[in-house]
Amino acid sequence: MTAAEVKSYSATWNRWGNPSDQNIVALFLRLGVTDVFDGLSWQGQSTAALKKNLDIVNQVRNRIAHGQAIQVDGNPYALRLSGITRWRNIAEQFGNRFEAHAMAKIR
Repeated sequence: MTAAEVKSYSATWNRWGNPSDQNIVALFLRLGVTDVFDGLSWQGQSTAALKKNLDIVNQVRNRIAHGQAIQVDGNPYALRLSGITRWRNIAEQFGNRFEAHAMAKIR
């Protein structure tokens, strides 16, 4: 790859956005992985549920970060300790499992 090609490619990375499921999929698409989440699941957490949970966390995070009323999919959303604890557990399991899952897809 030439220096100009590297510079051009690097310029596409300037706005990664928040780690939403869609942004993660888009980043791995650049590596040739169609859907990095495909097949990533564990007890009580399907691939679809994982993506939805990441989306909800991202929506709530964005609303809080911008000082807006908390909403999910345009509807008011009440934060509760039980929900936050569940998100923490999902994030922990995601962190424990994602690297090996993604690496298997790249190979």
